[in-house]
Amino acid sequence: MSSLAHAVRTITCRDDLSFTCRTADERQILINWMPVRVSPQPSQWNLEYRLGEAMADEVRTLHAADEEAAFEAIQFAITSQTWSTRGYGAESGFAAAVAALAVIGMRALQAGAAPFVSEGIIED
Repeated sequence: MSSLAHAVRTITCRDDLSFTCRTADERQILINWMPVRVSPQPSQWNLEYRLGEAMADEVRTLHAADEEAAFEAIQFAITSQTWSTRGYGAESGFAAAVAALAVIGMRALQAGAAPFVSEGIIED
């Protein structure tokens, strides 16, 4: 077992995700993408990439508690003003892990699974 074993945390809502936080003012607005950054060093990008993958695993854990919250965590993270499109490792690792989950979802749809419909989407 690695000396860097992860502490077990309960994840039942978006506030429990390591990449979200609240503003310090009285409004306490949820910031949907504020990942921890690795300080400049050799392998910085690779370390952040692994962190991004781990953040996607957090969303998988959240899914077990609240499917809608897991959907929103992904949607709002990648559309957040704080999401970087400059190729940071955390964003790249998170995006790759979510893309892998999407492929699994497409396989499930081909096998007859029901599609996900967000409660926030208004249908005609």
